Amino acid sequence: MHHHPQRLERPLIRAGGSLRPTSWDSCLDDLSTRLRSVIDRHGPASVGIFFGSGVGMDAAGYRMAQALHAAIGTPARFSPLTIDGTAKTLVASLVGGFPGLSPRPDYERRGLGDRPSLH
Repeated sequence: MHHHPQRLERPLIRAGGSLRPTSWDSCLDDLSTRLRSVIDRHGPASVGIFFGSGVGMDAAGYRMAQALHAAIGTPARFSPLTIDGTAKTLVASLVGGFPGLSPRPDYERRGLGDRPSLH
């Protein structure tokens, strides 16, 4: 992803139906305005903070997420476990009869039919 020719190298903002490059200050101002509008209309509980994926491996990112969570005052706090971790175990049990199954895409055979193949 780092060297992909279509990687994002700067913030983009939608204007007139298309994305255009913008500054970080402009992007963050737009995001904060939109977030403030949601909180003003629907309350802090309408916003959830995700403490997962890369945030769990980044001490500064995790602290920023904690600060945002505290500043908004939302009770909604999510992680990979609350989003899909328990569902994976349940589905593995229901479909395969064993909670330890971990299906993976079959990339070698991905073009062989209309349905995804799991092994």
